[in-house]
Order: sequence, then C-alpha cells, then structure tokens
Amino acid sequence: MNAIRGGPGSVLDEKFADDSEYVNDTARELDEKGDNKVERNKIIRQRLMMIDMAYHQYVRKLQQEQTTGNLFSDIADLALGVAGTLTGSSQEMTRYAGASALLAGSSAAVNRRVLFEQTTTALVSAMDAFRSQVRLRIVESAKQETEQYPPQEVYYDLAAYEFAGTLLGGISYVQSTAEKQKKINEADIDSSVREIYALNVSQRALKRCLTASLAGSNANRTLVGLSTAGAKLAPPITADASATADQVAQTLQSRIRDAKPDELVPIKQAFVDAQLISDCKEE
Repeated sequence: MNAIRGGPGSVLDEKFADDSEYVNDTARELDEKGDNKVERNKIIRQRLMMIDMAYHQYVRKLQQEQTTGNLFSDIADLALGVAGTLTGSSQEMTRYAGASALLAGSSAAVNRRVLFEQTTTALVSAMDAFRSQVRLRIVESAKQETEQYPPQEVYYDLAAYEFAGTLLGGISYVQSTAEKQKKINEADIDSSVREIYALNVSQRALKRCLTASLAGSNANRTLVGLSTAGAKLAPPITADASATADQVAQTLQSRIRDAKPDELVPIKQAFVDAQLISDCKEE
C-alpha cells in the first residue's frame, strides 16, 4: 500500500485568528505573554482548539482513505493475473481452477483491507486515549501560577498533545500501555512463584496430602466431615444448607491452594480433628 500521512500538520507555528486580531506563533506568543497567567491560559485554550481542529480533520481523512483505498484495483490485478487460465482452453477443470484462484485472491485482498481498517480504528482509539491523557495534564497544570507552569513547559505539553494525535503517537501509547501491563503481569507471576517456592519440601508434601484428602476416593470425605473441618479453620468456612460435599471440598481446596506456610499446620489439624485426613505420606 502507498504510504499514508502519519498525522495532522503542526499548528504551533501558525497564527490564530481571534476575531480581527491575529496571534503570533505559539513560541513567540508564550515568550511575550506567558508570564501572565490569564494570557498564558488564553494561549493554551486557543492552541488546544487549533490542535483539535487539525486532528479531527486528519482523522476524517484517514477514515476516508481506509474505506476507499485500492481494494478494487487489487482484485482487478488478480483477475488479470489469472486471465490466461480462464481463457485459451475449453477444459472445464482449467476454468474451475482459474475461478478458484480468482476467488481465493479476492478473499485475500478483502482480508488485507479489513485488517488495515481494524488497525487504523484501533490506532485512532489509542490516539484519542493518549490525547486525553496529555490534555488532562495540560488542564490541571493551567491551574498553577506561571512560576510552577512556565511558558517553556506549556510549549512542551502542547507539542506532546500534537504528537499524541499522530499514528506514531498512537503506536507509542499502545507500546507504553502494553509494557506497563507486562510489568504488572510479571510482578503478579513473580509474586505467585515466590509464594510457591517459599514452601519447603515438607510443606509442599503437606499441601499434596491435604488436597488428596479431598478426593472422592477418601471414604471419610462426607459433607459432615468436610463441614466440620471447614468450621475449625480461621476464618471458618461455613456451608449453607443446600451445599453439597463437592462444593465444600472446592472451597477447602481454594483455602489450601492459597495457604501460606504458617497456615498449613492449622489446616492439617482441622482435617485430623474432623477425621478427614487421608492416609498419605508427608515427605
């Protein structure tokens, strides 16, 4: 596919029409008036509006490009490519083979376009999210005095707001959020692994023993025995009148799975008191 424009053109160096009065480019205007909070915030509002207008025009054009594209020319090229197969022979097998190739190729072209459209839609959503993030920072910062939010910081944030409305900005936002989620997931996994490996050999064996006690093959695994064991835990596990033995066993299994090393012995004692413990070997 041909290259597409990666974002709207910058408006930070353009003039802004305020009725009949023209405002100079952003950097010069901030340099001249940015030390006054009222004037600084006026410039911010004006530039946000200009950036928003340019962005929305760009998105509309991008959406038009993704729907008009060169899909039909793709299919026409495929048709010409198999034309020799469809002509020059009267054999039906050859005709069917050529038609099949055309249909398969057309389907591939449609799928590429669908993929492009979906990707563009996802990137526009990312751009919108990124823009909202930066805009919130600007709006909150504009509440501060010029000493805390000086002109150079204003210009930097406005440039960041423009960048957020580009395809590269959308891609960077997706990468950033994906990386953050990856770190969160890795921390969760690392925490779970540490909890597992914090158990010594004997403790892991005890977990297996307690789990085996909940198996259906355990003759003492009755609703009464399970409920008795659950009531002795801290906090206790209480089953309602409609609970089955399987349901109580699942609840006890969750408690065993999540138990920390110092919680295993009390669970074992509750199982022993309820005559629920199975004849399993603890290493």
